[in-house]
Amino acid sequence: MDKIWQNLQQLGKSDRFQVLKRYQRYIIFIIAVAIVVHRRPDVVTNPQFWAEDGTAWYSMAYHTAPFQTLFVPHAGYFYIVPRLAAEFARLFPVEFGPLIFNLVAIAIKLLPMAIVLSSRVDRSLKPIALIASFLYLGIPNSFEYYSNISNAQWHLAIVSCLILLVKPSPFIGWKIFDLVVLLLASLSGPFCLVLLPVAIATYVMTRHRWYLASIATLSFGVALQGWIMLNSHRESLPLGASVESLAKIVGGNIFLGLTLGTRVYLHLAMHFSTLTFFLVWLGAIATLALLVYIAFYAPWRLKFFVGFTFAILGSALISPLAHPTLPQWVALGNPGTGMRYWLLPSVALIGGFLWLARFSPHQIGRKIGIVLLAVMMVGVVGDWHHPAFVDYNFSEYAEQLEAVPPGTVVEIPINPPGWEMMLIKQP
Repeated sequence: MDKIWQNLQQLGKSDRFQVLKRYQRYIIFIIAVAIVVHRRPDVVTNPQFWAEDGTAWYSMAYHTAPFQTLFVPHAGYFYIVPRLAAEFARLFPVEFGPLIFNLVAIAIKLLPMAIVLSSRVDRSLKPIALIASFLYLGIPNSFEYYSNISNAQWHLAIVSCLILLVKPSPFIGWKIFDLVVLLLASLSGPFCLVLLPVAIATYVMTRHRWYLASIATLSFGVALQGWIMLNSHRESLPLGASVESLAKIVGGNIFLGLTLGTRVYLHLAMHFSTLTFFLVWLGAIATLALLVYIAFYAPWRLKFFVGFTFAILGSALISPLAHPTLPQWVALGNPGTGMRYWLLPSVALIGGFLWLARFSPHQIGRKIGIVLLAVMMVGVVGDWHHPAFVDYNFSEYAEQLEAVPPGTVVEIPINPPGWEMMLIKQP
């Protein structure tokens, strides 16, 4: 490392610039990983399973033959990405399972950056894409889905939609990447049901034959997911749908959660109920106004992306799983609840803010975009550091599992508090 630094010092300024330019993608990747780890260091320093990470994906893989659970549905859908991660993790000692899961989740989280910072996006948009990437990494209201494999499919949905909206690449490597990601996304949740119309609409707009391969891949996923949805039972819980609950969801958890962050929003809700009521409705109206403005004036790619994210939100609100007893919309209206559902529309709003600030056809729109981005910094700073998971000393339980005879049941507490996974020692 010292020799590399000495060589850089010997170069002229222009030569140094060329070296940095040549390796800028690697530098950005290193910075991105550093940001992810800095926001919650225990994701790598003290990794632990989160919810279905342990109770579903790892536990089932541990107790069965290799790849036997790959196409076993969960909650009415296939989840092939976390199951593949579990199959990979089983190749290593149990104590490394959480770390492997987290590393795979981080890699999936960074995939959208790989798309928007590639040559598939116009050079003129690269500065905006870079800003969008780092806002995405610092997104507030994200503790629940932060770098765990159980919620990685939401990030996979983002990169899948981006694949359909950026320019197709002539390189075979990108083509393989596109189809693999679309296939994995199709078999890791119901997102293909909305991605397929986006692919068809993009083909109609561009008439590029490459999108026919995307349509075929997504159609395969729709057929499989549709079949399993028709033949699976998904628990139906009372919704408690109302205009007030919807306003709390859109204006509160999405708009205020993104701009002010969970901590500030929760503080306001606990101590300033009247002000919070006003801000929630203001946020709901602002979100609706922005969506209408984008529908009229934004380029079609942004329209499609925003439409995709809010279509996913709408489908999620038809049958959410947010609370075991409360009506689901009532629970989702509470600050900090159901964060995974807000990721996609929040990323769409970030794109809307940036487009408004830089490309709005009206001066007042550009000013509003700049104000919204400035306000969002409150949320980014306030929610930057996520609290560490409760330390249940997973490594000690892993050592205990290694020491007991085959057939012994070991109960392991995992996060969130109250969850537990059971592993039966295998021969």
